[in-house]
Amino acid sequence: MVEVIQWCNDNEGFVSMLLSAITVLISLYVMYKSNDNSKKISEKQAELEKNIALRQEDMQRRQIKVDTYPYRAECWEKLYMLREETEILKTAFQVETFSNLNIHEISAKLQPFYTTYKESVIALNRARNIFPVSSWGRIDYIKLCVEKNNNIICKFKIYNDVLTEEDKKGKEEEKKHDLLQFSKGLNIISRELSEVLRLVDKDLCIAELHSWKGIYDKGE
Repeated sequence: MVEVIQWCNDNEGFVSMLLSAITVLISLYVMYKSNDNSKKISEKQAELEKNIALRQEDMQRRQIKVDTYPYRAECWEKLYMLREETEILKTAFQVETFSNLNIHEISAKLQPFYTTYKESVIALNRARNIFPVSSWGRIDYIKLCVEKNNNIICKFKIYNDVLTEEDKKGKEEEKKHDLLQFSKGLNIISRELSEVLRLVDKDLCIAELHSWKGIYDKGE
């Protein structure tokens, strides 16, 4: 023991340097652990804040769905009716040659669908704001076709109301072109509308309507 003490006294500078190095190493280790712990705490805090933000966002989406329930239900009803009546018209075009009908007969057959198309445009305007963004392009495309088809219905009605029988005969080529465009519009509406309704259902706008309605009716 005496020899160790003597050696330390004889090598005081070396021992001091060694102790300083050890102190530095310990300090560096403590700093490393402190930084590591701070980093882990920061990561946990960031993850916690992210989870809170996601939950708040989810709650907001749910609340929006509850708040917009009446509009969603009305839009769904109008678009579903549009699809049903589009299928009826498609069937009519398949079983009957409309080009063989005169303008009066065409107007009489198409006129009942005018109101449905008119109401559908209003529903489509609302749908673009409350249905998924992924469906907006299709909604705009459907709306364009609906408006074009309704213009054709109006055109046949005007022709029927104001043209003489002789004038109507001169509209045969125009009549065939309009009917062709109308038929194409029906096919587009049918195809795109089915996809929109599928997207709406997938977005839980319709699949959970009953549960949303329960919350809405209770005023929660």
